[in-house]
Amino acid sequence: MMKHKLTVLIAGLAFVAGAAVPTLAVEHHPDMRAALNALFNARGHLQTSNHDFHGLRVKALEETNEAIHDVQAAIASDPG
Repeated sequence: MMKHKLTVLIAGLAFVAGAAVPTLAVEHHPDMRAALNALFNARGHLQTSNHDFHGLRVKALEETNEAIHDVQAAIASDPG
């Protein structure tokens, strides 16, 4: 009987301790989000560059914006 009470007490404490630990949100698609952050960083650098590079900076900026849009669409397409 005493062994049963001890088992119930330990199980109850484990349940309470588990309930007290906040659930961590699982990051969906961490690699895609890292890529998106890198694209935002690259866009910032392209926007603040002082040199035109014969129009290639503007082209790279446009393509970076397109890549940002595509990655955002890819992440949004998976409800995860």
